[in-house]
This record gives sequence, structure tokens and C-alpha cells, in this order.
Amino acid sequence: MCGIFGFIDPNNELNNKKEKPTDSFVISQKRQMILQTENSRKEYEKKFTELAKNHKDIKRIAKIDGIGIKSAVKIVGIILDAKRFSNYRKFLAYCGLVKYRKVSGDRDYGARITRYSRTLKAVFKMAALTAITNDTPFKKYYEHLISRGIFSHNARNCVARLIAKTVLAVMKQGIKYDAKIVEQKTGN
Repeated sequence: MCGIFGFIDPNNELNNKKEKPTDSFVISQKRQMILQTENSRKEYEKKFTELAKNHKDIKRIAKIDGIGIKSAVKIVGIILDAKRFSNYRKFLAYCGLVKYRKVSGDRDYGARITRYSRTLKAVFKMAALTAITNDTPFKKYYEHLISRGIFSHNARNCVARLIAKTVLAVMKQGIKYDAKIVEQKTGN
């Protein structure tokens, strides 16, 4: 190490820093915690892949562009039964992907956010980001929206809503995901 003037200063505390006996203990404990976390993460991944093999909905949802096995497990774990949503609008509200205007009589109270699952909102927002960075029908839809002059954050929200609708259709109807159907629905 060089000092200010280009040479090593023997009186500098940084050059003569001695390791304290507690430093090695703390470092070893941190390493053990990191290894334990890694092992735990690997166990969860094994369990999730095992769940995907045995659970049809997880297997189907994991194949949707932008959603992996972890996200599929989260979605199925929260939704449980897609038939409890009478239409996709109620599902989008449950996911926190839409705002509704509250109007009573002649008074407009503005757009209101309904109660929603923050986990589902995060899953679908991340799925939208993943889907628009890869070559998917969702990316084509995103680019189409951008070309029409829609701001990028609003276009990402549209993609997140489209992914959520796709998930709901796959879960409700018990069908496999087909990218061609998404392309036809979006008109791209």
C-alpha cells in the first residue's frame, strides 16, 4: 500500500492493522450463516421442483413466460382456487394491478386502491419485467404499447395485467399455456 506521497508509512494504522482475536470468530460465524442460508435455499428449490411435478397448476403456471417455479408456487399458494373469482377484473383487483374510480351520486372520489395481496402484485410485476426483457409475446405486446405512445411504466403494468389474466385462465380452465393464444389476444 502506498501512502499519500507514494511510499509506505510504517506509522500508519492501516498498514499495521493487526487482526483482533474476535475478528476471526466473527468472520467464521458469518461464513457459517451464509453456507446455512445457501443450503436452506437449495432445499427449498428441491421442494419446489418436487411440488411442480406433483401439482398440475404449478406445472402449468411455471411454463408461462416470465413466471418460474418459485413464482408459480407463490401464486398457487395464495390463490388456492381460481374459481373463487367470478371474473378477471376481481382477480386483478385482488392482485393490486388495477385502481377503481369511486363515484357516489354526483361526487367523484377519485381512483381508489382496493385491498390486495402485495405478494401477488410483486410476483406479477417481476414477471412482467422478466417477460419484456426476453423474446416473448409479452415483449411484442409491450413494444406495441410503447409505439402507441404509452409510457413505459404504464405499458409494464398492462403486461403485468395480461400475465395475471393468463394465469387466471390457465388455473380456471385447466389448460396448458400457449404463446400463440396470447399473440392472438393482443393482436400482434
